[in-house]
Amino acid sequence: MAATSGIGVSEELTQAFSSAVETKNIRFIKVNIQNGASPLFQSHQVEVSSSLDDDLPLLQDHLEENVPCYVLARLDNPPS
Repeated sequence: MAATSGIGVSEELTQAFSSAVETKNIRFIKVNIQNGASPLFQSHQVEVSSSLDDDLPLLQDHLEENVPCYVLARLDNPPS
């Protein structure tokens, strides 16, 4: 699969995103960006535990200085 930009997306990332949308229990998916023609791939995910503001600090452990990434975030509150 390729995004509109032409950047490839790994099958693992596609499945992780689909699962996060379906189950609604994933707050963040960290997507690594590598040089070259490698597709984007999931490196970490963080489960929903509370509100977005309360969950945001959980993401900090997965971010690295000078390592480019995208973070996909679920903005709504956890299912009740």
